[in-house]
Amino acid sequence: PKPKTARLCTIPREQLRIDDLSVQIEQEGLEVPHAQLSAQGWLLDDPAETALVEKIAKRGIPLRDFTGVSPLRGVTTGLNEAFLIDSATRDQLLQSDPNCSEILRPYLRGQDIDRWSAEWAGLWMIFARRGIDIERYPSVKAHLEQYRAQLEPRPEGQRDSGWRGRKPGAYQWFEIQDTTEYWKEFDKPKIIYPEITWRAQWSFDIKKTLSSNTVYFIPCSDLWVLAVANSPTNWWYSDRKSTRLNSSHL
Repeated sequence: PKPKTARLCTIPREQLRIDDLSVQIEQEGLEVPHAQLSAQGWLLDDPAETALVEKIAKRGIPLRDFTGVSPLRGVTTGLNEAFLIDSATRDQLLQSDPNCSEILRPYLRGQDIDRWSAEWAGLWMIFARRGIDIERYPSVKAHLEQYRAQLEPRPEGQRDSGWRGRKPGAYQWFEIQDTTEYWKEFDKPKIIYPEITWRAQWSFDIKKTLSSNTVYFIPCSDLWVLAVANSPTNWWYSDRKSTRLNSSHL
């Protein structure tokens, strides 16, 4: 008859006894029900841990339900080389045209985000969103002109072979690629976190910072949410429920 359980043995690489593997599995392994090895995903945990995960899932409230908003993604420019600048370049643009301060925003990458707070690397984004009047910002326009060939959207229906510019879309060459229709949410206090991470890295931002498309954020000023997100319990749970290294869908 089909067995009701499978034997599971989790062995750290440095502790693997390859010449004595069957004995090691017998001595250090445990029995897990076949229900943990379903087509939806394998749960390679002690059944007691699996039961705890299920208990937390049943009693807890999903983050999107508790805050009332779904996580939002950072900005996709289509050509970071053109839209991301350092502080020295920003100062030059401002010197030529102080008015462009309206569209120069501090910018965070995934690697800048740490637990509780972010380490800003001095980067800025030219936030030329859809519908911008680029003629109001001559210094910014001149800067982007250097990359015009790479910024031009590919015409619909044209094969991309050899095309130097960006993907097709209803945007001008000087605009960022995606609509980012929720752009006003960046101005609110928010909790931010990287898409790919090895540990809990949830930060709080009140500086109206923009971020890359590998960063997600939740418009929320509740520091209790931040504390729970960074807690060991949440990381333990997330590590078992998320795709490994990816927490963007929590």
